[in-house]
Amino acid sequence: MMSSLTEKENRRRSLVTRRSAAKKAKKASPVRKKIAASKSKKPSVSKTAKRAKPLARSAQPKKATVKKAAANKSKPTRSASESRRSAGTRGRATRSDSKSPVVVQRAILEPKPMPSPKAIAAIRAFEQALKLFNRQDFAAAKVAFEQIIDNHGEQTDIAAPVRTYLAICDQKMVRASSKTRNPDALYNQGVFEFNRGNVEAAIDIFEKALKAEPRADHLLYSLAAAYAREGHDAKSVEALRKAIAVNPVHRSHARHDPDFTPLRGNREFLRVSGLDLEYNE
Repeated sequence: MMSSLTEKENRRRSLVTRRSAAKKAKKASPVRKKIAASKSKKPSVSKTAKRAKPLARSAQPKKATVKKAAANKSKPTRSASESRRSAGTRGRATRSDSKSPVVVQRAILEPKPMPSPKAIAAIRAFEQALKLFNRQDFAAAKVAFEQIIDNHGEQTDIAAPVRTYLAICDQKMVRASSKTRNPDALYNQGVFEFNRGNVEAAIDIFEKALKAEPRADHLLYSLAAAYAREGHDAKSVEALRKAIAVNPVHRSHARHDPDFTPLRGNREFLRVSGLDLEYNE
């Protein structure tokens, strides 16, 4: 009985193992097919061919080496003596360059000498003359420049520009003299000199202008004021009378003009200007 049972059990186990092996074989069959197909697609290469490939690559020379070889062929070959000479000259040049020190030249500025007292005096005189020149007082500037030449002619640095300014003053004075024929230009010049305090020069200019235009009331009035400033009472009253005769408005001007203050005690001035009537009232 026991033997029969063991045989049955062995048969059952063999059936189970057979079934599981068949299942495993079914599952593994598509994978094996795929592997077989991929292996069949690859071309078969022999081991000798594989080994021959790197030998073929190494047999081909590189491009850079070919170029270098061509360049070396194109260059002319030098002899050993020439190469030694060139190497020696290069070595000497580098040695001389390395040993020779770099010299930097620096400009040494020498101190300027102090001007002498005479030079300082000439410079100050020149500055004063320039002030007159810039004010367009060319006559006075010319006199100042001539004095510089007389007193400081040895100062060449100043004498040269002074002579240039002298020539300019002469040109300006010639042009001014040509303009003196115009009474208006003379009147403006006379007023300029009068305001500067050059009353005598203003009187001369007003008299010249009156010769060109005797009945110019503004010239007569300005001349009367200049005469009063210089103390010429009779001439001042006469010029004022002529100005009032041409234009009566100058009577009221003379009453309030400070230039006629020196004539406040003159009876003729009081009568001509009408101040005597104000005092009587």
